[in-house]
Amino acid sequence: APPITGIQFVSVSPEKIYQSGSPGITQAIVKFKVVDSVGSAVASVPVSGTLTNVDGGISFCNSPYRALSSNADGIVEFSVCSGTLPATVQVKATLDGSANVLALSNLLTVQTGLPTQRFFDISATQLNIYAGGRFTTKFNGNETEISVFAADRQGNPVPSGTPITFVAEGGQLVTSGNSSCVIGGNGRCSVKLVGQDYRP
Repeated sequence: APPITGIQFVSVSPEKIYQSGSPGITQAIVKFKVVDSVGSAVASVPVSGTLTNVDGGISFCNSPYRALSSNADGIVEFSVCSGTLPATVQVKATLDGSANVLALSNLLTVQTGLPTQRFFDISATQLNIYAGGRFTTKFNGNETEISVFAADRQGNPVPSGTPITFVAEGGQLVTSGNSSCVIGGNGRCSVKLVGQDYRP
């Protein structure tokens, strides 16, 4: 059989994770491939993984630091869990017993993911609406869109799925989530404020 000559980095998914405790994804899968001298995949080969950075508690989570390449395609996987600090990290895969046969993954980024006051903003599409009342009851139901913009302490959008809860002094908040909205991929979400009783 051709000798084992290399380990190839395959992928890291996702390339960006969030610190532990945030609503975003906190785990990534890093894949390598064991190959022989003719480039074919090699199965059942032990490979050890090490992390280039463990700041804040970055670690291998549910998978051990040592794994065997799979039977079909020579792939070996390592699961990386974020810590409590923003950082970048790489996985180094080394063939057991051959310190010179190794490969480094692409950079994996850990972002904070938690909204901060400094980067929190709210706005309305229309600042003045007829909300009904003493002489204007025919204007019941007029509405304006209220949008919230949120980012973490580095100015990055917070993870998709971060809930934002609203409290209004008057009118009605029309949402599908009990006076709340959920941040999408653009770091913002919106609700509608409808003019009706109670009118401050």
